[in-house]
Amino acid sequence: MLVYLSQPDNANAIPGSIRITTSIEGGVIKKSITYKRRTVDRTTANLLEGYKVTRLVAVYTDETGNKRVAGSPDYPLKFSYTSSDGVFTCKLEGESLTIDPFLI
Repeated sequence: MLVYLSQPDNANAIPGSIRITTSIEGGVIKKSITYKRRTVDRTTANLLEGYKVTRLVAVYTDETGNKRVAGSPDYPLKFSYTSSDGVFTCKLEGESLTIDPFLI
């Protein structure tokens, strides 16, 4: 099932906290996106708990300013988070057979 959101959820990442890593193992591309989210409250925690059981696709801006897509319906990202030091530390991880496509 593909779910379309008319209004995407903004990650509300703390500027400078976003880290994107990519590695290749046996022809499989592994992607990890981590960021910190400042708002630590029950509403945000409930939202993040929902993401843990949702198949996700992320749109991000790479280091050269290009918009890209990580994850797909066939290779969705998995979400996890922790809470410490007054922030949520969020992580999206996934695998793919191709590099993240560019958005035009």
